[in-house]
Amino acid sequence: MTFWNILKVASALLGATFVRSCKSQNSRHEYVVAFEAKFHDQETNLLKPQPLYWPDKKIWYRDSLIVEEITGLYIDRDSNGVENRSVSIHHYTFIDLPSKRFFDYSSFSDTAKLLKKYVQADSVPVMGGWNFYYTQRVPRNLPVVPLTDTTIDNAKFKRCLLINEGIDEASSQKYIALFSRDSKNFLFSFDTELSKQIGFPLTRLDLLAADGTVFLSTRISIQTRKFTDEENRVFEVWEKLSKNPQ
Repeated sequence: MTFWNILKVASALLGATFVRSCKSQNSRHEYVVAFEAKFHDQETNLLKPQPLYWPDKKIWYRDSLIVEEITGLYIDRDSNGVENRSVSIHHYTFIDLPSKRFFDYSSFSDTAKLLKKYVQADSVPVMGGWNFYYTQRVPRNLPVVPLTDTTIDNAKFKRCLLINEGIDEASSQKYIALFSRDSKNFLFSFDTELSKQIGFPLTRLDLLAADGTVFLSTRISIQTRKFTDEENRVFEVWEKLSKNPQ
């Protein structure tokens, strides 16, 4: 599998991420979540991020409200054909999940400029982000194979093997799916139906090479479970503005 094919897989996996429930609950749930992709480095034999090919993405979640950090990947070529890549934050999208209302802001600030507001249908993906409304699944066409549990960096996971068999080895895909045993009620998952079957959210997917090594690892991780005062101010102001009919 070429590096560009791996990038397509990473895009599909991270693009399929969704919230399992968007209903407000009696107790407040808030997270700052990072979505990461790490690629196998042949020189060091380690998994490393490739931010100039697939930048990490960040999401703030509080009950039924979402803020997505939308990054832009910019590619230029000089007169000699040398490619120059850069990544920067393009805007922030505030989403009211129950009403499907979207608001694009220039920065993550309670005084940020509103760039655009709109409503999207269930079937339309978030531009530059994730679709939170329809159920996705990790591509597979063979039965799920249970594996032994494991612990990584003091975090406990249930595991299984997912196989999407193609016409040959080059077109087939094998994943190690890791379900976080420490985050049973975590609202983010790569595969909602499989997460329900296993009983824990699928928060890490390792794409395997033909020799069994991990080519690509996509992960959902909680950076913090509590907002800062500034983050709370942004949510309060943007939620209030979202209810303004003007």
